[in-house]
Amino acid sequence: GCWYQETGDADWIAECFEAGHADLTRKIGRPPVTSRTGWEFHNDATMRQIRCLGVRMDFSAIPGRHTRGCPDRWGSRFNCHVDWRGTPEEPYVPSPADYRLPAEGGGRGGPWELPMSVLHSDLLRLARVARKACAGRRGAIGEMLTGRSSQVPSAGGNKLYITMPPVLFSRLVVQQLRRARTTGWASLVTAMHPDEMCATGCRLTALHHPGHVEANLKNLVRHARRSGVRLRFTTPAKITDLATRLRLADGLEAQLP
Repeated sequence: GCWYQETGDADWIAECFEAGHADLTRKIGRPPVTSRTGWEFHNDATMRQIRCLGVRMDFSAIPGRHTRGCPDRWGSRFNCHVDWRGTPEEPYVPSPADYRLPAEGGGRGGPWELPMSVLHSDLLRLARVARKACAGRRGAIGEMLTGRSSQVPSAGGNKLYITMPPVLFSRLVVQQLRRARTTGWASLVTAMHPDEMCATGCRLTALHHPGHVEANLKNLVRHARRSGVRLRFTTPAKITDLATRLRLADGLEAQLP
């Protein structure tokens, strides 16, 4: 009588992945080589399945994010269970024993996991929790403040879409540019939903707006020039080729832009 999120039936999950992969292959005329799962959900079974399907790059990880999930006020079990505890903030080949962690020795055969860039901010984390509470999900304000609610995410990074306000996205830009100057390179990985590119009808017009994209890109270029950091714009599909070449040279950590 309600929706729920299936996280335990590995055979059924594999069947869904196979069906979706086959349909996409028919629609676009070639097998997809990149993936991003809904609500960033993954486990060992799903990661194993995209490996079997030949996916070369997945970009679902939100380093540090952990939400146990629970029913909403309508009884739905579609509860956004997410667990990326311990996941690094750099590209890695997932371990067969734990999808959240890099494989020993760097791994072979892929797929690569390209984690989204996250901004570390306790204020944004509290704002995210408050928004969930206002949306009517289970958990009283007292639970939210004490951290007892099963919907309260653990201390982790805050993903920022490029459609979000520049005042927020610029903080992520500055953080990643600082990391690039310190370590020699850094990746800034972001995403957006299709409806966020519509001038009207966005889910959260005040938070996601197509006009923010241009402003965020201009800020990125301006900050990079000030920092003396060279930019390279690319897509996950192209990163798979670059990662493969660099992995063969055992130089991913030192060279991936």
